[in-house]
Amino acid sequence: MKTLLVLLALPLTLATPAGAAMIVDTGTPTSGDAQLLYSLQRVATEFSLTGTTTIDSIKSYMQAYSNPSTVTIGIASDGGEMPASMLFSQSFAVGANKAWQGLDNLNWTLNAGSYWVVFSTTDMAGLFLNPPAPLADTSIWTPNSWHNLDVTKIGLRITSLDTVAPVPEPASWALLVGGFAMIGGTMRLPSAKGPAQPACARH
Repeated sequence: MKTLLVLLALPLTLATPAGAAMIVDTGTPTSGDAQLLYSLQRVATEFSLTGTTTIDSIKSYMQAYSNPSTVTIGIASDGGEMPASMLFSQSFAVGANKAWQGLDNLNWTLNAGSYWVVFSTTDMAGLFLNPPAPLADTSIWTPNSWHNLDVTKIGLRITSLDTVAPVPEPASWALLVGGFAMIGGTMRLPSAKGPAQPACARH
């Protein structure tokens, strides 16, 4: 029985660690057109959270238009149809090829509510447009003010550290099923019979 308990517990120890949960995914933009990002222009798009969430990564489908090219991604509070106060920000180097690029391992905690992801740079980059499932609100910063521009739809992916339960790997499932089979086989074994009782003598 101890061996069976070990076999049943083993899949739990071999389970694949849970990954980050996707909370925003617009899909990959299908257009070759891109929104220009440079020193005098920022781009922001709005998203909402239903509960306290720890952001793990933020990425957009982009490429560098200068070498080097460094982009800053920030999260700002909601100012209506535009970003308000910046809550978090971090910079990264953008590659020359069109790809999902951005920040990982952020550990930025946000409460339930609406927020803006803000992209800015002192160099030059492009954020590609027309993803299959765009967010509703976009705002563009040109010198001195934000302008609502919902026709501009950029690609965006955000993941959080709020994860689902781990899923066992196939090998772990095999061990688990094997353990149950052994239990079933044990339960079907006939119990040992005691010695036969002598027949009673008739008088």
